[in-house]
Amino acid sequence: MIIYFLFLAVSALGIFMLYRKYERDLAFIAADDKIRNKHFFAVAMNSIKDQTVAMWRMYVLNYTLRFTEKRLRVVRIIILKIERFLFRAAHAMHRIAEKHSNGNNGGNGDHTH
Repeated sequence: MIIYFLFLAVSALGIFMLYRKYERDLAFIAADDKIRNKHFFAVAMNSIKDQTVAMWRMYVLNYTLRFTEKRLRVVRIIILKIERFLFRAAHAMHRIAEKHSNGNNGGNGDHTH
């Protein structure tokens, strides 16, 4: 859920930043009927797409890779700790089984001491 909220926040922030960046242009286009046409909109959208890709490659991609690397490192450490815990538990169970078997094939035999 946190990831979806993060995507929502980043998207809303991006839209707001684009609006603030092109606020004068949008006001000018809205005021002048000669400029308002579909070709200008297509050019503007291509420009926005190119700038978004450039921004992604410059800033966001590096941060995303670092974030992913840190999280994978934490997951790897957790998995290694679980593996160590299970190995120690199995070793302890093996010692208990050996202790109770008394050297007579798993405890099958007479129990005279």
